[in-house]
Amino acid sequence: MAKSPQGVSRYWFVEPSDLETRLSQDYHEATKTSEFLFSFGAEDPKRSPAVMEIINAVAGKSKSYGYFPRINLTPATWENLDTPIGTLIKSRRTNRKLLEKPITLEELSTLLVYGAGINGAIGIGENTSRDGRTYPSGGGLYPLEIYPIILNVEGVEEGVYHFDVRNQCINCLESGDVRTKVKEAYLGEKMLEKAAVCFFVTAIFKRTSFKYGERAYRLVNIEAGHLIHNVMYVGQALGLSIIPINGFFDRRLEKLINVDGIEESILYTAIGGCV
Repeated sequence: MAKSPQGVSRYWFVEPSDLETRLSQDYHEATKTSEFLFSFGAEDPKRSPAVMEIINAVAGKSKSYGYFPRINLTPATWENLDTPIGTLIKSRRTNRKLLEKPITLEELSTLLVYGAGINGAIGIGENTSRDGRTYPSGGGLYPLEIYPIILNVEGVEEGVYHFDVRNQCINCLESGDVRTKVKEAYLGEKMLEKAAVCFFVTAIFKRTSFKYGERAYRLVNIEAGHLIHNVMYVGQALGLSIIPINGFFDRRLEKLINVDGIEESILYTAIGGCV
């Protein structure tokens, strides 16, 4: 990693041009929904049989690494997460003082399955339904993927994993000590020295853009926020700390999980551990 001046290796520098109108602002303006006159006629074309067939073929799909080593996830019961929501909201703080101790496989399972898993079916017509999840998604399309990076979980080998939401398991994509690589990708973040797990959230953009066009980029980022927020509250109820982090070298993390950064790209991450 290229060296930075002493004492500033973890900070960005703001250039004068950063204070001017940027591409992000142009994008936001260009993707506002405009008002115009339109007529659907008798039926909404977005709900025509042909369009619904495409939506149902895409919605809720997720990547599968079934040929990689698999660990089934068994979460705690819902009754174990009995902290009142008012208590969670009132006491919410980001606790960065992690302890150097492992979390359990049950805790990891609960974070993934209850934070980002399937929680029932969505009725979409007569005798037709598709899976719903514990967080909202634009159009119920669910374009996100989750890659847990296991650093210190009881009974689970360290390495890079993928969460298979449909089969409620994780698959090991690469085993071994990846802590140093992850820490460097997070600009040397010291919390990585004691973290037990990281969650990398990516989006496969075409799962949403085929329906929502350029506005889809807004939707996938909002959805990533919903997902991480869920995981944070589940962690809080378990007595763990889940810390959202968006300061990282994108391409390093994408290389670690072997995604191209174009069709599928990292949006948001969190690290977690005991406190």
